[in-house]
Amino acid sequence: MLVHKQIIVKGKVENTGFRLHALRGASVCKIKGAVCQKDGDVIIDAEGEPDAIDHFTEWCRQGTTFSRISSVEVVNKEVFGFSDFKIS
Repeated sequence: MLVHKQIIVKGKVENTGFRLHALRGASVCKIKGAVCQKDGDVIIDAEGEPDAIDHFTEWCRQGTTFSRISSVEVVNKEVFGFSDFKIS
């Protein structure tokens, strides 16, 4: 069953390679969607199987060497039907 979660990562995540980190994690976890930066946060729309989404969320919680995660929010969304994973 395909699910869509919006993952909002807060903290020191700008200019830390976090979006590329999310792209790599999406590839490993077989997640489709998109990642962008907005107002100092990283916003990820992720679609995949529930177990894959859970694994990807944990990947995001780990962050990069240069990031400092203060919180990660996960919000349920309607499935959109992404065809791949993009950085925007």
